[in-house]
Amino acid sequence: MSWLPSPTRLIVLLKSIEKEENPLQDATELFWLFWMNSLSPEDFQDRVLFWINKHLEDSPKGGGFIDADVRDVILQGPERVAEIILARLNALCEMRRVPYIPDKISDPKSLYVSTLLESSRLIRLLRTERYSETTREVLDMALNALVRLGRAKIIGQDPQWPKEYSIFASAIGEFLYVCQFLIQKADGEYEKSIQSLAGGIASYIMTDVNISDFNQTKSRITEPALSAFMNRVTSCHRELSPLSIYDLDYQLPVDCFEALRKGERILDPKNIAAVCGLLAMVYSNSPTVDEDDNEVKDAEGENWNVIAFWHHASGLLEGRLQPSDLRELLNEREDSASEKRLRTYFFGDEAWNKLPERVRSSLVSADRDWFSGTVARKEAVFNELRIATEELLSTGLWKPVEQWIPNQKKGDNDTKWFTDRRHELSQNGSMPTLLDFERLCRLNITNAFLKERGTPGDKRDWFCKHLPKSLYHLRRARNRAEHESVDKWSRQDFGNFYDEFMGIGRPGILPELCRILLFQNR
Repeated sequence: MSWLPSPTRLIVLLKSIEKEENPLQDATELFWLFWMNSLSPEDFQDRVLFWINKHLEDSPKGGGFIDADVRDVILQGPERVAEIILARLNALCEMRRVPYIPDKISDPKSLYVSTLLESSRLIRLLRTERYSETTREVLDMALNALVRLGRAKIIGQDPQWPKEYSIFASAIGEFLYVCQFLIQKADGEYEKSIQSLAGGIASYIMTDVNISDFNQTKSRITEPALSAFMNRVTSCHRELSPLSIYDLDYQLPVDCFEALRKGERILDPKNIAAVCGLLAMVYSNSPTVDEDDNEVKDAEGENWNVIAFWHHASGLLEGRLQPSDLRELLNEREDSASEKRLRTYFFGDEAWNKLPERVRSSLVSADRDWFSGTVARKEAVFNELRIATEELLSTGLWKPVEQWIPNQKKGDNDTKWFTDRRHELSQNGSMPTLLDFERLCRLNITNAFLKERGTPGDKRDWFCKHLPKSLYHLRRARNRAEHESVDKWSRQDFGNFYDEFMGIGRPGILPELCRILLFQNR
């Protein structure tokens, strides 16, 4: 007998997944049953016997109250029911496992289902076999599918991917990485275990980020119980997991770090210092860290506040770093702080997540350079704003117009200019510049394109009349900054452009472009 969820619902879900009727939702609910409602062997046996008696009581009615396949399995008795369920789950894991093919992007939906199936299997193994070789193999397969799922979503940008399932994927990532942390800690692989904990923290943060994408009215989740569960996750997602970052005993990561500190050598002190700083930040920002119950002990038996301990641990390792490694670590922290500012004050999580990666990278660099203490670095702000603007207009305007324009009237000057310019850039292997976008924004075809996409008149007027002037001024300022001494530039000179494009004290050009170009179909 094994730890399994409610047998009747489990058999129905396995059957539905086998038939691929609604695999994303069914695999999610299957995992939910294992995660939230696994019965002890005794409870499982009692549940099967209840259904056998229920069937016998209602047998004159032909057993119409229960699915025929479920009835046939249930009537074989508790031991056989458990064997059949496990055999079907294992077979499904094998059948739905997605083989790795180099240079090919796998289907995100198939990877998602595979991750959920392997993770369901893992929960049972953790209860029955703890950290056995089979448990480790299944954990590796679940993590492999999860990592490939993340890459497939980013690279493929599948428009059919249901965003609500990203919440589950992130929460499952938290669970899987915490499991890996515990196993590696038990094996004495302390450095690896702390790195795994970083993966769990990242997944926890992504769960919070993805929650903003969930919209109950637009969700394709139709199972009422699962939909209610989804709402509970969005309001308090840490209820989801018996193995989450905040459900870990605070002492476990501390013991891991202390064992590592007392060991012979830390292979990657910069990375471990970064994880220590991350733990300090996460615990500091959490209302669930109880002020009266968060003491931990170091290897010498000294008591610490858990937040203070991780600040101390981070500083201890930073003091041992080479200057180049310390500088790199501090830059990474600056980048993290910049991204948080941009998300919070200018774009919001949903808009930020929609931005192309190159746009996000340039915006982080621009923000970091702007808040630095030297004018020399602020000179780079112009170039980063240029890159972000060009990439956003390329993704949201140039490429969509390329697809749209073949269906428009041929022969007018606007169409000819765009077609000729696109051909010229293609021949040279070049990308459109601010000058190209300045010209494109003024064309009548751009107004027609935006109108067809549902952009309101006032937004089109801003886009076609006012935006080109801002692009012109940015282009001129960037060219001047490249050829003039920074002594001729004041903070106010840089500040006017930064305020205008980011949106300080006024609507920002880049956030507005994001709303117009990347949310047009709403």
